[in-house]
Amino acid sequence: MSAGELPPPLEREIQHQILARLHLRPDVDAWRQNTGAQLHKERQGRRRRFIRYSIKGSADISGIVRVGPLGVRLEIEVKRPGNRATKEQRAFGARVEAAGGWWFVARSDQEVIAELDRRIGLAEGAIEAWKNERRSRRS
Repeated sequence: MSAGELPPPLEREIQHQILARLHLRPDVDAWRQNTGAQLHKERQGRRRRFIRYSIKGSADISGIVRVGPLGVRLEIEVKRPGNRATKEQRAFGARVEAAGGWWFVARSDQEVIAELDRRIGLAEGAIEAWKNERRSRRS
């Protein structure tokens, strides 16, 4: 980084920007999905338990996208520019995609909006093709 150049934004700053943009869209409900683990002590220090929050590798932002009559699960893994998803995060993404949901890595709110618009367009086209096929079968 040269003098006068700003450092890349932190991941939490990118997450905040993405969520702010998504909250402006009536077709998307999105939220921050916290993950992690913590050691908890029971009362009077007698028992300790290790508690994991969420699934290892789960995305930073979760949500639902309305596409026509359907709701599609949305999972966004947020990374700083130059960073990549981990093996566990990619495996989680593969599970989401295999179940019909949408998972992708984003480094900015602009990337998220572009990817959502692309996927919504494809899904709307598929829905319309399905409707046309049903109409032609009835004729």
